[in-house]
Amino acid sequence: MVVELTVRMGLGARQWDYAKLVDVFNGEEGNGVGMKVRNNKELARAISKAESHTSGPVLIECVIDRHDCSKELLEWGSLVANANSRPQQHI
Repeated sequence: MVVELTVRMGLGARQWDYAKLVDVFNGEEGNGVGMKVRNNKELARAISKAESHTSGPVLIECVIDRHDCSKELLEWGSLVANANSRPQQHI
């Protein structure tokens, strides 16, 4: 999420609900589970649930503070955002 927000800065940043992607992948017959966690207690419960869920994939989305990242990650995100804002090159 930190990288996503850093990359999208200035491009109408929005938050994606990654845990809900599992619903798309499941279609009508899948048995995947998507969970969103915001703290250590929720993460521990999600991991426990993931370990016992054997009938499909599990995706755990961890929500962290947008500023909880290293200086290097912020710099890299800025470089990626700049690269993404360039006009497409036709080969």
